[in-house]
Amino acid sequence: MTSPLASVRLIWEDHGGGAAWLTAGIAVTFFLGLALQLLGLRSLNNGDYSTFVLALGIGNAANALAVAIQPVVAVRASSRQPAFLPGPLRSILLATTVATGVTVVLLAGSIGPLGATLVMLQIPLHAVVGVGLGRLQAARSFRRMATTLGIWSLARITIVLPFVAGGAESANIFLAGLPGALLVEIVVLARLGAYRQVTLAPARDGRHLLRAYAFWLLFAWLLNQDVVWARLFLSPSDADSYALAFTLGRQPVYAVAPLVNVLLPVTLASPSLRLQRRRLWAILLVSALLLVASFAVFGVAPAPIARLLTGDATSFDATLIRGYVAVGALTAAAMLLTTQLFGLGAIPRLRVLIVLTALSALAAPVAAGTSALSLLAVQGLIIAALVALFSIQGFKATSAGESASPFRRAA
Repeated sequence: MTSPLASVRLIWEDHGGGAAWLTAGIAVTFFLGLALQLLGLRSLNNGDYSTFVLALGIGNAANALAVAIQPVVAVRASSRQPAFLPGPLRSILLATTVATGVTVVLLAGSIGPLGATLVMLQIPLHAVVGVGLGRLQAARSFRRMATTLGIWSLARITIVLPFVAGGAESANIFLAGLPGALLVEIVVLARLGAYRQVTLAPARDGRHLLRAYAFWLLFAWLLNQDVVWARLFLSPSDADSYALAFTLGRQPVYAVAPLVNVLLPVTLASPSLRLQRRRLWAILLVSALLLVASFAVFGVAPAPIARLLTGDATSFDATLIRGYVAVGALTAAAMLLTTQLFGLGAIPRLRVLIVLTALSALAAPVAAGTSALSLLAVQGLIIAALVALFSIQGFKATSAGESASPFRRAA
């Protein structure tokens, strides 16, 4: 009988060393990120902290786009078709500029033109980072990937700390640190040779790639949309409470990040559907363990941790934190399941996420206008639906037939 530990090892197989390096890099990212949020909690108020968390939420969505670009680049860099752009570079740059500008205008009314610009700059910068990390992943240079993550995390807090020490209390200081750190990361990646001889010609199967990118972008939005709605529709105090719950409840996402990075090459290298089925069960086991562990750490007695972070015994909602612990574990499960489905070439059709996005866009703002718990309930239902959908799709994909191209079922 296979032990639980042996089952879990199916997620990384012979990439244990790479997983260890990435775990170290993510650990540095976690602790420095927590320190950065602690600085924000202690330095910002009157809704400024929720503005910062909104920026982090958009950054998470942008990072998920980078995570989508990264495996595509990694797969293409190791093949005879290294092109990864879904269309001409000029058209992509124009579309990115227009989309970023429109979003800045939409956000400017809530967080100001400068804040909106700083927040939205993360999206194109994360995309460039995704290309560099994909090139390193193709070379199986997990140590350099981990080092780059650590430098990025250090840069975020290094940019902010001198201003906070000088008494600055503006959210824009924290917002500026996010794209600033990404620029530092891009420079480091360039120094490591991640962009050397990169192919910027459009791919011949650009339409399939575009659908794959659109899938990941919608998926990222669904995972992070609630902090945007919270900042836009909750009162400043409720938005700050929601932001704290988000901060604590999303820790399982950081825990599975190293596994997400190694799971794709492991899935691509495994032709056996029987082995893929066992790996699917391992993913569900890890997700269940994360739920139990995160609830034990943050859910049983959230008050001491919340007081440590905020310095205030009344500025948090214990029920909200406990609820987000469950949502965070489901989010981690969704990330692992999606990564395996992508490697199997079996991600659900794009219209499924379009429908979920439309439903959440209707329900989430209404729920946020009622209470923070109502918003969390909507988010929990959306993520639970994703986990159920991806689990069913995973069992279907590993039941019969042959593994497909990672892009064949992208739409």
